[in-house]
Amino acid sequence: MFGLFDLLRLLMSVLIILPLSSVLRESGYYLAATILGAKEKKLIIGSGPVLFRLPTIEVRKYFFMYSWMEYE
Repeated sequence: MFGLFDLLRLLMSVLIILPLSSVLRESGYYLAATILGAKEKKLIIGSGPVLFRLPTIEVRKYFFMYSWMEYE
């Protein structure tokens, strides 16, 4: 039925592929907002306490599934 290899594939999907696809999706929103001339845009990746902050990008400590784009 399910073996060890399937478990490793599941872990790879959850810990690597899902966060990368989330970051890629939010980066697309950021790029579209930049091209359309949005002011005061902010890309927030993750949730919880802030790990580091760039002028318009903020990376937080916990899982990347919770990410969003703010702009005006």
